[in-house]
Amino acid sequence: MDQKYLEAVAREAAKNTKTEKDPSNFTEMQTKITFAVAINAKLDGHHGHDKHS
Repeated sequence: MDQKYLEAVAREAAKNTKTEKDPSNFTEMQTKITFAVAINAKLDGHHGHDKHS
């Protein structure tokens, strides 16, 4: 992973942090997005074609 990119994402997210719960909400959202992308990539690779074909 590119550390500079992740730092830029973290800085952007920090701009929207207003409460002490915001960082955990960000982490939860990031985890859900990461798993969704990974699962979709695995499914696309498993079938050998795009899921929308």
